[in-house]
Amino acid sequence: NKSWRDHPRKPQRSWTSRPGQCAPHRMAASPLSYGDGSTYWDKRYLTKASPDEWLLAWSQVADVFEKYCDQPRRQWQILHAGCGNSALTAEMYRAGYEHITSIDNSATVIAQMQAACRDSASLKWCCMDAGEMDFDDGSFDV
Repeated sequence: NKSWRDHPRKPQRSWTSRPGQCAPHRMAASPLSYGDGSTYWDKRYLTKASPDEWLLAWSQVADVFEKYCDQPRRQWQILHAGCGNSALTAEMYRAGYEHITSIDNSATVIAQMQAACRDSASLKWCCMDAGEMDFDDGSFDV
Protein backbone atom coordinates (compact mmCIF):
# COMPACT_ATOMS: atom_id res chain seq x y z
CA ASN A 1 0.00 0.00 0.00
CA LYS A 2 1.69 3.19 -1.20
CA SER A 3 1.20 6.60 0.38
CA TRP A 4 1.15 9.86 -1.54
CA ARG A 5 4.80 10.35 -0.56
CA ASP A 6 5.82 7.29 -2.55
CA HIS A 7 4.61 8.72 -5.87
CA PRO A 8 7.25 10.37 -8.01
CA ARG A 9 7.10 14.14 -7.97
CA LYS A 10 6.70 16.11 -11.14
CA PRO A 11 9.75 18.18 -11.89
CA GLN A 12 9.38 21.82 -10.89
CA ARG A 13 9.17 24.09 -13.86
CA SER A 14 11.23 27.25 -13.84
CA TRP A 15 9.66 30.35 -15.30
CA THR A 16 11.45 33.03 -17.17
CA SER A 17 9.94 36.21 -18.43
CA ARG A 18 9.75 36.21 -22.21
CA PRO A 19 7.53 38.38 -24.39
CA GLY A 20 4.13 36.74 -24.76
CA GLN A 21 4.67 34.30 -21.88
CA CYS A 22 2.89 34.66 -18.57
CA ALA A 23 4.54 33.64 -15.36
CA PRO A 24 2.47 31.68 -12.86
CA HIS A 25 0.06 33.80 -10.86
CA ARG A 26 1.45 34.90 -7.53
CA MET A 27 -0.82 36.50 -4.98
CA ALA A 28 0.38 40.01 -4.30
CA ALA A 29 -0.55 41.79 -1.13
CA SER A 30 -3.92 43.30 -1.97
CA PRO A 31 -4.48 47.00 -1.37
CA LEU A 32 -7.08 48.13 1.11
CA SER A 33 -10.61 48.50 -0.22
CA TYR A 34 -13.97 49.85 0.93
CA GLY A 35 -14.71 46.53 2.64
CA ASP A 36 -11.84 47.14 5.05
CA GLY A 37 -13.94 49.75 6.85
CA SER A 38 -12.33 52.51 8.83
CA THR A 39 -8.80 51.23 8.12
CA TYR A 40 -9.29 51.99 4.42
CA TRP A 41 -10.88 55.38 5.07
CA ASP A 42 -8.31 56.48 7.67
CA LYS A 43 -5.53 55.76 5.19
CA ARG A 44 -7.39 57.51 2.38
CA TYR A 45 -8.00 60.67 4.40
CA LEU A 46 -4.38 60.81 5.55
CA THR A 47 -3.26 60.86 1.90
CA LYS A 48 -6.12 62.90 0.41
CA ALA A 49 -7.27 65.61 2.77
CA SER A 50 -8.91 67.91 0.20
CA PRO A 51 -12.73 68.00 0.28
CA ASP A 52 -14.46 65.38 -1.81
CA GLU A 53 -18.16 65.38 -2.72
CA TRP A 54 -19.42 61.88 -3.39
CA LEU A 55 -22.78 62.92 -4.77
CA LEU A 56 -23.72 66.58 -5.08
CA ALA A 57 -22.52 69.87 -3.67
CA TRP A 58 -24.77 72.00 -1.45
CA SER A 59 -25.38 74.46 -4.29
CA GLN A 60 -26.87 71.58 -6.31
CA VAL A 61 -29.35 70.45 -3.64
CA ALA A 62 -30.17 73.59 -1.63
CA ASP A 63 -33.38 74.43 -3.50
CA VAL A 64 -34.78 70.89 -3.28
CA PHE A 65 -33.77 70.62 0.36
CA GLU A 66 -35.65 73.77 1.32
CA LYS A 67 -38.69 72.89 -0.79
CA TYR A 68 -39.37 69.68 1.14
CA CYS A 69 -38.36 70.75 4.64
CA ASP A 70 -40.90 73.12 6.14
CA GLN A 71 -39.34 74.28 9.44
CA PRO A 72 -37.24 77.42 9.78
CA ARG A 73 -33.69 76.31 8.96
CA ARG A 74 -32.19 77.38 12.30
CA GLN A 75 -34.39 74.82 14.10
CA TRP A 76 -33.65 71.77 11.99
CA GLN A 77 -31.69 68.94 13.54
CA ILE A 78 -29.72 67.51 10.62
CA LEU A 79 -27.73 64.27 10.41
CA HIS A 80 -24.98 64.01 7.80
CA ALA A 81 -24.19 60.29 7.79
CA GLY A 82 -20.91 59.24 6.17
CA CYS A 83 -19.75 62.84 5.98
CA GLY A 84 -16.16 62.10 5.01
CA ASN A 85 -14.34 65.32 4.18
CA SER A 86 -17.28 66.78 2.26
CA ALA A 87 -17.75 70.53 2.40
CA LEU A 88 -21.52 70.00 2.62
CA THR A 89 -21.76 70.46 6.41
CA ALA A 90 -19.76 73.71 6.39
CA GLU A 91 -21.70 75.05 3.39
CA MET A 92 -25.03 74.27 5.06
CA TYR A 93 -23.83 75.98 8.24
CA ARG A 94 -22.93 79.11 6.27
CA ALA A 95 -26.42 78.97 4.70
CA GLY A 96 -27.98 79.17 8.18
CA TYR A 97 -28.40 75.53 9.24
CA GLU A 98 -26.87 75.54 12.71
CA HIS A 99 -27.64 72.12 14.19
CA ILE A 100 -25.81 69.56 12.09
CA THR A 101 -24.37 66.33 13.42
CA SER A 102 -21.88 64.73 11.03
CA ILE A 103 -20.78 61.14 11.49
CA ASP A 104 -18.17 58.97 9.81
CA ASN A 105 -16.44 55.72 10.77
CA SER A 106 -13.01 57.28 10.16
CA ALA A 107 -11.55 58.89 13.28
CA THR A 108 -8.97 60.54 11.02
CA VAL A 109 -11.51 62.46 8.95
CA ILE A 110 -13.59 63.38 12.02
CA ALA A 111 -10.50 64.96 13.62
CA GLN A 112 -9.68 66.77 10.35
CA MET A 113 -13.22 68.13 10.02
CA GLN A 114 -13.39 69.21 13.68
CA ALA A 115 -10.20 71.20 13.14
CA ALA A 116 -11.41 72.68 9.86
CA CYS A 117 -14.75 73.77 11.37
CA ARG A 118 -13.55 74.74 14.84
CA ASP A 119 -15.16 78.19 14.54
CA SER A 120 -18.61 76.63 14.05
CA ALA A 121 -19.41 75.70 17.64
CA SER A 122 -22.88 74.23 17.05
CA LEU A 123 -21.61 71.62 14.58
CA LYS A 124 -21.10 68.16 16.07
CA TRP A 125 -18.65 65.59 14.75
CA CYS A 126 -18.87 61.93 15.83
CA CYS A 127 -16.81 58.91 14.90
CA MET A 128 -19.58 56.37 14.41
CA ASP A 129 -20.65 53.69 11.96
CA ALA A 130 -23.87 54.68 10.14
CA GLY A 131 -25.09 51.09 10.49
CA GLU A 132 -24.72 51.18 14.28
CA MET A 133 -25.79 54.67 15.33
CA ASP A 134 -26.70 55.25 18.96
CA PHE A 135 -28.96 58.30 18.62
CA ASP A 136 -32.46 58.25 20.07
CA ASP A 137 -35.31 57.83 17.59
CA GLY A 138 -36.57 61.19 16.42
CA SER A 139 -33.27 62.96 17.14
CA PHE A 140 -33.11 64.40 13.62
CA ASP A 141 -35.52 66.15 11.29
CA VAL A 142 -33.43 65.58 8.18
